[in-house]
Amino acid sequence: MSSPATNSAHYCSNAGDYAHQPLLSINAGVPAAVALESASCSLSVIQGLLSAATSGNGVDQNTAFAIAIIVDQAKAVIDATWSGLEDLETLARQAVPDQLAKE
Repeated sequence: MSSPATNSAHYCSNAGDYAHQPLLSINAGVPAAVALESASCSLSVIQGLLSAATSGNGVDQNTAFAIAIIVDQAKAVIDATWSGLEDLETLARQAVPDQLAKE
């Protein structure tokens, strides 16, 4: 059986007229642990930006835009990983009856 990995997923934050044709994507086959570590690091950056914002300085327009983009990217990674895990679970469920039939 294969290891958990991402499925391909497309995303495009604030694409305007090109939302129907995403510019960026998550590649299929990335190990789930690697993908989740990347998403965690992205969310850590967001946590730092938001912590700084709560210190009384607020959030300027560029920081707000950066937060939106990084959250969109982290969500795409998590969604692609979740989809890959669901596919793996489906394959495992299909393999059990096949294995029992061989015995």
